[in-house]
Parts: sequence; C-alpha cells; structure tokens
Amino acid sequence: MSCLASSIAVPGSAQDEAAEVEAEDVAARFGARSSVLDISLSPSGTKVAWVAAGPEHSEVLNVVDLAGPGSVKQIAKNTEVTSDLSWCRWATDERLVCQVDGMGKAPDGTLIGFDRMFAIDYDGTEIESLSERRSLRAFGFNQSGGSVVAFDVAGEDGRILLTKTYLKENSTGTRLANEKEGLGVDQIDVNTGRRRVEEQPDDGAMRYIADELGEVRIKARAKYDLNGMLTGDYYYYFRAPDSRHWQELADISLDGKPVEGFLPVAVDAARNSAFGFTSVGGFTALAEVPLSNPRAGKVVFARDDVDVDGLIRIGRQRRVVGASYATEKRSVAYFDDELATLARALGRRCRISRSSISPALALTKASCW
Repeated sequence: MSCLASSIAVPGSAQDEAAEVEAEDVAARFGARSSVLDISLSPSGTKVAWVAAGPEHSEVLNVVDLAGPGSVKQIAKNTEVTSDLSWCRWATDERLVCQVDGMGKAPDGTLIGFDRMFAIDYDGTEIESLSERRSLRAFGFNQSGGSVVAFDVAGEDGRILLTKTYLKENSTGTRLANEKEGLGVDQIDVNTGRRRVEEQPDDGAMRYIADELGEVRIKARAKYDLNGMLTGDYYYYFRAPDSRHWQELADISLDGKPVEGFLPVAVDAARNSAFGFTSVGGFTALAEVPLSNPRAGKVVFARDDVDVDGLIRIGRQRRVVGASYATEKRSVAYFDDELATLARALGRRCRISRSSISPALALTKASCW
C-alpha cells in the first residue's frame, strides 16, 4: 500500500498547452472522483471513518473522533496504481475492516482481478490481514480474499462472517494438505485474525446471505448440465431461524401467482422474509417472500418502463429501506418514512447513497448535483 508513483512534466508547444488546459477542464467537470468514496460510523457513534480521493490515483483513510478533539487524522494511504482502497467499515469501536481491489498478472501474463481484506486500528496501527495467504501447494489462484456476509454476529463481539474459497492442495510428501474444495464461511476475530469454520465448503456454492443477527440463512448453488458445464442458473436454499437444516426455496408465488427466477439478495430476521428480484411485465422488480410460506410473497416495488435493479440498505444490520432504478438518471424509492422525508428535505437533486446507524446517531452520505 506504500508504493508511490512519480511523473515528470515536459514543456511543449502552446497548442499542446492549450489542449492540456482543455483536457484538465473536462476532467475537472466530468472525471473528478467523489470527495468521499466511502464512509462509516462506529457502533457507538463516536467515530467516523471515510475513504477519500487523494492526489493522483491515491486513496486516503481518514478518522475523526467525535468524542475527542474532533480533528481529522489520516491513518492509511494507498498509492498503488494497480489497486484501489475501496471501502472501510467499523467492526468494533476500535477496529476497521477494509477491502483493496486490484489487478495482477498470472504466471502466463494474463491480467486478473483480485481483492484482499485487512483490519486496522482507528489510529493506524495493528494492521492484520483477514484474507488467507495462498498455499504454495494449492491447485490454482484465489482471486477473492473473501466477502463479508455479516459485520455483527449475535453474542460474538468483534467477530465477522467472511466467505472463504477452499482450493485443493498437492498432498505429495505431506498428510496436512487440504482436500476440501468450494465456498464456505469463516467466523473471524478482527482483533487477532483467528478464524473458525462457520459453514463447511460447498463445491457448488456461489453465495451466502446472512440476516441482521449474523445467522447464515440463504445459500445459492450453481446448476450444471449433464456435461458438468455451468448453466447460469442457481438453486437457492434457506434455513428457518435457529436451524442448521437447508431447505430448497421453491414453489414461490407473488401476489397469488406462481413465479420462477426469484433472486434473493437479503434476509430480514424480524420479518423472517427474503427480499429479492424477479421479473414483472418484462422488467425486474423487487419482491418479498416469507421464508415460512414462500407462496405468500408479494411485489414490493415495480415499474412498467425500467428495471428496479438496486436494493438500498442502511446501518450495521443492513436493513432494507428502499430500491433504486435508472431512467436518464439513477433514482431511489424509499420504503422508510424517515429516509423518504430526509431525501425530500435535501432536495430533488440529492440522493442518499449510504447511511450508517448507531444507537444514538445516524450518518448519511448523499450525492448532490
């Protein structure tokens, strides 16, 4: 994260200088990055962390302690051209979890994307990798450093749920080689990096979804044809509250009509429901399906001109509060009355894109133009 690229400007002709000025003007108006790329509020509401665009290609991670002097402290900086510090979220009041997205080369020179995760204290110390290092015995390269399934696990302070891709290892000369394969979920202590298996790897699993209590409730498995090739379709399985038994999510009806192609993206534990996308009138719509009775589902929000393709979630528990769609610009429809009122108060040309909630405070990121 500490590589610094330098460049040397060479004087040119007046025409070149005019072209450069015009290019800079166009870049300033249309190519400037947001001043706040990501923002997060600590669980107690006393600290704020945000990723900001820095000079050139860099990103900086800033923290301000609202209970202290209130001064902004830069605790980390990424100047690597081939990677981005994408986001940082509070796992505890003292610890942040961050993700870096980058581009690398395979041994044969092929460009491949990757992501890695790490934890860092609010003062910039105690950096700990949360993505496991690749074993030299592994068959293959792990592009994913894991996806956060839950930032809060009920009764487990300072622990998150993170997916883990298992790769088989060469067992020649050892009995300790890993024989497991597929996608699983680990519970990780963000302070020590210690991990324990939450979900055993499944070689057909593509995704896991947890509810706001940190319980894994839905698993997506890929479908294969008779030749062992991926079809692009998925089976979805769910668990009842406090159960370890997987059941297939099937026989779904919305507003009394049977449907196929429901894509779950979130689970609400309080409602014991899955929110997801389906097709209505040829366009994607947002629907809610009770996990206790999938035949009692309903369409939550739909349009007859464009796809409703985004889910708006806020807070550490990622509560579903709205949906988004794009016409000539991206728009949001809020189900939450307070956020809908706030959006109207900000103005017609502002959109709330992220919000963090603590027991005492709410921190909202809005894009205005």
